[in-house]
Amino acid sequence: MTQENHLLEDNPKFHNFFHTLCRRVKQENSNNSPTPKITPCRKKKIILGVILLVILFWFLYCLLFPTYTATAYLQILSNKPYFIFDENQVVHHERFVETQRDIIQSPLILEKVLETPEVAQIPIIKKQKDKIAWLARKLKVQQHHKSEIITISITLSSPENTTQIVNSVVSTFFDHYLTLLQDSNIKLVTLLNLQLNRHKATAKSLQEEIRNGLEHAAKQGKRINSSGNSADEPLLRELYLQEAKLDTLQTELITLQKTTDTNLAPKILEIQTALDLHTRLVKQLQNKYQEQLVERSSAVAELADVEVLQTQLRRVDSIIDQLETRVTVLEIERFAPYQIELRRKASRPIAPDPWWQRLSW
Repeated sequence: MTQENHLLEDNPKFHNFFHTLCRRVKQENSNNSPTPKITPCRKKKIILGVILLVILFWFLYCLLFPTYTATAYLQILSNKPYFIFDENQVVHHERFVETQRDIIQSPLILEKVLETPEVAQIPIIKKQKDKIAWLARKLKVQQHHKSEIITISITLSSPENTTQIVNSVVSTFFDHYLTLLQDSNIKLVTLLNLQLNRHKATAKSLQEEIRNGLEHAAKQGKRINSSGNSADEPLLRELYLQEAKLDTLQTELITLQKTTDTNLAPKILEIQTALDLHTRLVKQLQNKYQEQLVERSSAVAELADVEVLQTQLRRVDSIIDQLETRVTVLEIERFAPYQIELRRKASRPIAPDPWWQRLSW
């Protein structure tokens, strides 16, 4: 064995094979060694490379898949226009603009837009499950620097579709706005006319009551005046005279009743009979005089009631004048310019959107 080992060691091929095997073992050991740590400089290079790749990808995407934006311009006036009558209405412009923006992006408008045949046939809309939510997300309604101008725009890959959708939104919104104004005007005028007719009927009834009251008071006044000089004062004089005679008869009767002379019995009976007659006469005169006083006080009360009715009639006439004025204003001012005006409809975009504008999209 020792001799064979020496022969192998002296063989040059063996030495070459042995050295080659050792190198391979060292290489395998170096490959199996742990991965070295990433240095901060190398990490920055990796991050910068990823950012550049994203930018390059986005730039290529913008070139291969361009988008188009169609925009319509509306003007919402700060003060409500008028034709003849300036009603001096205080309008909170910012709140009014916000309300109109919410209405444009609400399902009330978008649902009608999606029902139009031109918009319903657009392929990208057909693909959407919730069409209203998709359109509300894509549609942009913006006010520029708190001015009176607001824009309605949408960005899609087809210029024809963007223009069609924006113009459909604008026309649907204006149809809703004008219908709302007309319905509100008609409803308000109808309610005012109902109130006007009711107050006119009240005024007519008050006029009838006043006329009847004046006629009744005039008749009573004539009767009192015609009988005032001939019946009022003589009646009172006659009443006082008969009351004095009644007192005399009562005194005489009391005096005779205190005597014990039986011969005075016929005289007492006579006085007693006269006393009864005078008592009835005095009561009749008192009742007649009381009736005249009642008639006179009734005439005065009638005049007082007439004055109250006339006050009520003046108040009702004032309300009627205000209602008629308001109806006239509404019927004339419905021809005045609208507070919201279309300045420019959306036109078909010619060039695609620049790539920096699509960063926010």
